[in-house]
Amino acid sequence: MFNNFSKNDQLYRITAIILILLLSPLFALAQSSITIPHISAAIEFDGMPDEEIWQVSDPLPMRTYFPEHGLQPTEVSDIRLLYDNEYLYIGARLFDSNPFGIQSTSFQRNFEDLSNDKFGIILDTFNNNDTAIAFFTNPGGARADFIISNDAEGGSPFNYDWDTFWDVETVQNDQGWFVEMRIPLSSLRFQVQDGQVTMGMTVMRWIARKNESNVFPAIPNNWGFNGQYKPSQTHTIVFEELEYTRPLQITPYLLGGFSQEHQLSETGEQELSYIRDDQMTHEAGLDIKYGFASNMTLDLTLNTDFAQVEADDQQVNLTRFALYLPEKRKFFQERSDLFDVNMGGNNRLFYSRRIGIRDGQQIRILGGARVTGSLGSWDIGVINMQTARLRQSPSENFSAFRLRRNVFNNNSHIGTLLTSRLSEDGYTNYSFGFDGIFHLFGDDYLSVQYGQTVDSEVDLPITSLHATRTRIDWQTRRIAGFGYNLGFSRNGYLFDPGVGFVGRKNYSRFGLTLNYGWYGSEVSQIQNHQISVGGNLFLVDNTGELESINVGPEWEVNWKSGSSLSAELTYNYEHLRETFFIFDGSFIPADIYEFFDLELNFNTPEGSLYNAEATVTAGQFFDGYRISTELTTRLSLSRHFNLQPYYEYNLVEFPDRDQAFSTHISRLRAEYYLNTRFSIRAFIQYSNESELIFSNIRLRYNPREGNDFYILLNENVNSNRFAYSPVRPFSQSRGVLMKYTYTF
Repeated sequence: MFNNFSKNDQLYRITAIILILLLSPLFALAQSSITIPHISAAIEFDGMPDEEIWQVSDPLPMRTYFPEHGLQPTEVSDIRLLYDNEYLYIGARLFDSNPFGIQSTSFQRNFEDLSNDKFGIILDTFNNNDTAIAFFTNPGGARADFIISNDAEGGSPFNYDWDTFWDVETVQNDQGWFVEMRIPLSSLRFQVQDGQVTMGMTVMRWIARKNESNVFPAIPNNWGFNGQYKPSQTHTIVFEELEYTRPLQITPYLLGGFSQEHQLSETGEQELSYIRDDQMTHEAGLDIKYGFASNMTLDLTLNTDFAQVEADDQQVNLTRFALYLPEKRKFFQERSDLFDVNMGGNNRLFYSRRIGIRDGQQIRILGGARVTGSLGSWDIGVINMQTARLRQSPSENFSAFRLRRNVFNNNSHIGTLLTSRLSEDGYTNYSFGFDGIFHLFGDDYLSVQYGQTVDSEVDLPITSLHATRTRIDWQTRRIAGFGYNLGFSRNGYLFDPGVGFVGRKNYSRFGLTLNYGWYGSEVSQIQNHQISVGGNLFLVDNTGELESINVGPEWEVNWKSGSSLSAELTYNYEHLRETFFIFDGSFIPADIYEFFDLELNFNTPEGSLYNAEATVTAGQFFDGYRISTELTTRLSLSRHFNLQPYYEYNLVEFPDRDQAFSTHISRLRAEYYLNTRFSIRAFIQYSNESELIFSNIRLRYNPREGNDFYILLNENVNSNRFAYSPVRPFSQSRGVLMKYTYTF
């Protein structure tokens, strides 16, 4: 058909046809965008979106996402959006044919469990198809806001520790439940181009008793449950007259209280005894947030708040690698995903818990600054923090600089990150790297990361690969059909990012996983199956010797009721070159080991009022045996009172060496909520490794966002006092703290 054209003309026309075919979905998306109506009339913010002004907005056509995709929802939802010069309004009339079946099980801020009916909106405010912010509520008016990163892929794409300013009112009656959300435009970050603001949006309704999720737009459920949160699947919305007001928030905090701690001390003729050390505590600090442009935010901090009201979970480490703990400090939350250059698992080039925390000891952060936002196609982030001296620890400065932008298509981006750690004693550590995620075709994605460190205590030329880390990963992101994950990563034995996290060092890894999944029929009780086989091979990087292999098959099934079951059999090969000490004097000698283990996991429906998840791992363990059990439960007794018991048990025996040990960790979270503003939470933990019972009791009064008053009681009780000489005191340490924050 091209006989009348030159070869160049034919090439141009073929190229044009290919480009039209590739870009036509984008043109269709642009044509289907929704313009949100701008209003000047006032809305009575009472939870009932029944004023006449709501009729200027068209209702959004909802479709089911889970358990079946694309069907008409079993309950009627009328959802509309409006905005004025100050707020984005979302009105939802969520009718229910059985209003007595509506579940509202918590007043908790940032509730996560699925036993609540809930409604929410997801906004990809920068329209980058990778990150978004979400606002959800339940029939009791509890609020949950969180950040979605990495297009809702990976192990932990949701950050519930992030909070911002917004309001919600709800009404529940014999017709269903009704919602009015009011989100200040100053709480959103966006870019204005040619007088318009373009965002991505998904709205979602969850009906707990039916395990049913309704969404707009009609998102395919081929990515599992988290697929409905994917920023890449949002619908395009447009604001024609969005004005930005450059908000300024000033948040001082005051903290005061006292603590007691018992320490061993010599008395008389070298006799040991416990001496009680009483200390008064008083702190003050300040955070400032200024949106100096709609797409750029400046954060300043003085004497940074250490989130004393939050406690880390106790853990038992049966591996020879470092444990990863999440960041809880508020200053580091906003746009934390921007600095997150994930290099596989929990390995990161930037890990904010390296700032102000050393060997579990808090070090005062004198102050710092952060700038985050977007400039055109670029995301930008800059952070600089200064810590104080603490006994033998010198004052240090921590910095990070981040750039990232979309390339090729809406689901691909590249970026670079530079960090520094400078100490007053002359120590310096620099790291730099780049990362990229590329949407190749279909559901295939290629991830590439590279990092390099320069350390003043390591004499290496800049060209050396011993202080570098590389990761390449090619995977399919879907459940149904054939899929694969092919990966390679390498961690040089001298790679050590001073502001990052590295769990395993000095290795080269080759990984391959093949999987096949399929969905049950419409009448089946099964949602989907997936079978896979694969594993990883690790070589010692600086010698090339084989160090580890873990490989085996796995099967997983999910029911439409919300239950799930998985089973995984693993063959392990370990070549230990050094003796590995585990627990209570037990150790594993340097040697070569081959062993098998089996892991079973079962989860009851998460939409029910009572939920449990059980995991059992049993089999060989190096030259011995182990059985590990983990039970997590949630008891939603009412919207006022919830219990979350947890128990973990590990029994490890090495018969040939006459060694054995067992570990126990138990946790109990008991939460009482008078309403969404007043709560009392008790968090009790026991670990036989530390031989302590940890208690954290917190009273919180939150009359409005940004205004919090806490009373905190901490006590660590010795559980095995009489096994030691001198006898340990009943209470190893205790403290009472009061904390108040107020945002102007």
